[in-house]
Amino acid sequence: MSYSGHICGCYVLQAAEEVWARPTRHYLPQLELAAHTTIHAAAFSTKLTQKYTNPGSETLKELRYTFPLYDGVSVVGFEFKIQDRFITGIVKEKEQAKAIYDDAVQRGETAGLLEQSPNAADVFSTTIGNIPPLTDVHVTIDYVGELKHDAEVDGIRFTIPTAIAPRYGSYPGELLGSSMSKSGMRITVDASLPENSTIQKLLSPSHPIAVSIGVLSSTPDADMSPNMGSATLALESAELDKDFVLQLVAKDSGIPRAMLESHPTLDGHRALMTTLVPKFSLKPTKPELIFVADRSGSMDGSPITTLKSALQVFLKSLPVGVKFNICSFGSGHELLWSESTSYSQTSLDEASKYVKKFSANFGGTETFGALKATLDSRRADMPTEIMLLTDGDIARQYQVFEYLNQEVGKSNGQLRVFAIGIGGGVSSALIEGVARAGNGFSQLVGNGERLEGKLVRMLKGALTPHLQDCELQVKYHDDADDFEIIERMSDSLTIEDLGSGDTAQDNPDNDTPMSLYDPEATGEGTGTTEGRADRFAHLPHVPGPKLMQVPSKLPPLFPFSRMYAYLLLSPEKKHLRPESVVLKATSSQGPLELEIKIDQKVQSGRLFHQLAARRAMQELEEGRGWIDDVKSNDGKLLSETHPSWQDELREREAIRIGVEYQVAGKYCSFVAVEGYKTEHVTGDQPAPVEKETVRRGCMPLLMDYSVSDEDVDIGVFRNSSSPPKRQRRGGPARVSTSGKPPRMQLASKAAQPPRQTGGGGGGHGGGDSSSSDPYASLRGTLRGGGGGGEGGATRFSDTADTGASTSGGRGGYKGSRGGVGRGIGRGAAMRHRKISITSDDTEDSVERGEHEEMLLLARLISAQSFEGFWLPGSVPWDDMGMKLKTVVDSAEELTDKAMPWSPDLAPQLLASMCVLFYLERKMGNQKDEWELVVEKGKEWVMREAGLENDAPAVDENEDFGVVGDVAGKIVDGSIT
Repeated sequence: MSYSGHICGCYVLQAAEEVWARPTRHYLPQLELAAHTTIHAAAFSTKLTQKYTNPGSETLKELRYTFPLYDGVSVVGFEFKIQDRFITGIVKEKEQAKAIYDDAVQRGETAGLLEQSPNAADVFSTTIGNIPPLTDVHVTIDYVGELKHDAEVDGIRFTIPTAIAPRYGSYPGELLGSSMSKSGMRITVDASLPENSTIQKLLSPSHPIAVSIGVLSSTPDADMSPNMGSATLALESAELDKDFVLQLVAKDSGIPRAMLESHPTLDGHRALMTTLVPKFSLKPTKPELIFVADRSGSMDGSPITTLKSALQVFLKSLPVGVKFNICSFGSGHELLWSESTSYSQTSLDEASKYVKKFSANFGGTETFGALKATLDSRRADMPTEIMLLTDGDIARQYQVFEYLNQEVGKSNGQLRVFAIGIGGGVSSALIEGVARAGNGFSQLVGNGERLEGKLVRMLKGALTPHLQDCELQVKYHDDADDFEIIERMSDSLTIEDLGSGDTAQDNPDNDTPMSLYDPEATGEGTGTTEGRADRFAHLPHVPGPKLMQVPSKLPPLFPFSRMYAYLLLSPEKKHLRPESVVLKATSSQGPLELEIKIDQKVQSGRLFHQLAARRAMQELEEGRGWIDDVKSNDGKLLSETHPSWQDELREREAIRIGVEYQVAGKYCSFVAVEGYKTEHVTGDQPAPVEKETVRRGCMPLLMDYSVSDEDVDIGVFRNSSSPPKRQRRGGPARVSTSGKPPRMQLASKAAQPPRQTGGGGGGHGGGDSSSSDPYASLRGTLRGGGGGGEGGATRFSDTADTGASTSGGRGGYKGSRGGVGRGIGRGAAMRHRKISITSDDTEDSVERGEHEEMLLLARLISAQSFEGFWLPGSVPWDDMGMKLKTVVDSAEELTDKAMPWSPDLAPQLLASMCVLFYLERKMGNQKDEWELVVEKGKEWVMREAGLENDAPAVDENEDFGVVGDVAGKIVDGSIT
């Protein structure tokens, strides 16, 4: 199939008649494409099934299928069925696997090969040779992966890519367009969480889904359990033009967990997975911030519009005291300033005008050049935070990763690079890879999702102080001798001998001279006769560490960004019992430490081993890894004494890990030929663990893990865009509300009733700005200068029927596309409540309400000064349900009461407090977008009002005296 250059299908190549022409692709009819996923506590396993047929009367020499997977997944199983024969794949070194496949095909046997693209870790291809005529081909691929944290819903984000992003540049393998008609795929996701978890939400921002809470798709008639649920496509098919995204919210899903797994076939091998969503508070820094924005042609339409809107929020959210710059790029690139400049009203205005002129007119996507120019312009004497936003369509990704590895290493911890991928066809390999190499974190924004909140969260991460020396230790208990052992990977990275692997050539004790003329010599001594594996013979033997930490250098910890780390335990320690893992880090504000108890319910499985293996291989493929930290006895790094060995050492180690744990990667492939036998590799479900403990004497790494008994918000959801399309409705959705509507922060944006928005706001016209009376210009505005204000919006009635919006959640008005959701209320009670949607006009009205709310929020953010205050005449009071005259009169009354502020300050102080109160009280569901704007406003209020630095939240009126009380009453409508 083909759409905008995206390719996903099963085809055969046919040579063109002309010698100069490319071969054409002929796609086979697709009979079935399905994905079944099981979500566990911290990971997932997916079985992808494809069924095609050879409708012709001749044997197909070779059949190919190229498909996308999310970056970082571990492909752990490959099997295909032809007629009645099942042929299972095993992992071999890539060239060896290709040779085995080619030999089998030449012998006329049916064989299969699964490979990763050499330039993109999220694209795999399957090749099957010798397909008999009139025969169906069943291909099954098993893969496992980590679950992402979605800060938007404070839950889990799971993605099934259904499109290969168009790659810009020369692409090995020639991803060409095709004329194949579109086809769909069936998607089923089962969630089986630990017994102490409760699923609160299952929703999809990308597709309509049917949700069942309490049961799995495989056991629909079983007793209901709050830790289980399933989701399927409500329309039973997903067009392969955008990724399928599922969000899952469950109680305690972010708490620290440490789970142990014993390998079923590798004796004594154990794997430990540690995962957490950090929660800690450090004072934000004032670094240099540079935003790198994609303006290539592929960003045309909605992406560039979304980018411009989000950048305006980003600019307003910057704190006073930072330096900033913007780089935009396409085929070329340009910087707003030659170097970053201080954040001021002048620089803010200039940057805003620059962003407003953005269009997708820069041609191609040369990301590398833009990043290099940005890093060349950075200030080396201060921490630098770079945020890249792109739709991710480049081919030479590893060139970018290698460059960032070098630059981050040279910066001594002063540089971080974050990445946001936008659009349904974004390359997760590029976005995730940039974040890994840059010591930042990444986020993906699918079609129909808002970018503003994710960008603000990334800005919060960039303002988080840099953590250094992050390390994971494991504590063992020796049951025989009753003592404790602490181990870390760095303890086993020193090797005794760095001699060559060719011991016969490096034996200094062999004094027997060799003849310079040997009649039996073949002349092949300088070559290789033993195949590709011999090319590593010159390398030294470097044994794997007894404790392998993955990743070798822990990524920086950011609040509310999920972190995974693994430990592979060698058989030498199999007599010891791991009790806990200790996570340590240092910062300029003190040390941080967290000890997490390990669940002692050890299970047999491969899931953690395979995830750890893939992460270790990925590091090595991207030019990093534990091999870079190996030292000789004299303390010198192998990477420094023998730098020319490093690439080969990394490749050899990646192959060893892939073959040992049967995981495909850049250097390892699955090959399936009859006669090669291996057992089927599947993942296993991790077990629940106890909560963490925090050692005394150190700053707690996590805080505030208390979870209130929230009401459940379940429903059927679909992606929306503006304007909404009317479709025929299916059966009603079912939603459990436990007898009352959920709290605001759990309700979706759509659950809020539409507010009055529109004209008003006004400008500064109508008054004499030179007057000594501070209220003169405001009175002039009241007499006639108000008008519609900049960007005034048409007002809609706030009396529209919102349908089931009080049920809490998008399912209340969107969840009506033929699916059925089952909800679980508080405690053990199982309640069901039908919600009837009777009119498309109801949904349209709510959609308009959402849109108007977004416009109002954008106007409020735009009206804030760079210092953090609002001028009374710049605020759209009418849209907020208030009056400018009320604010002006109230400020004048406060001045008459001899308040401690000057008459000039009182109006903007009161106006600013009103806006802050309004955002917190009336627009709480948009907190992700206004959070840093409000923080800046609070700082200004506290500074100008002379309040203590440790004052409570601004919404507590009594802590702001009379003016706070007045502002609260204006917002609540008590003063009109």
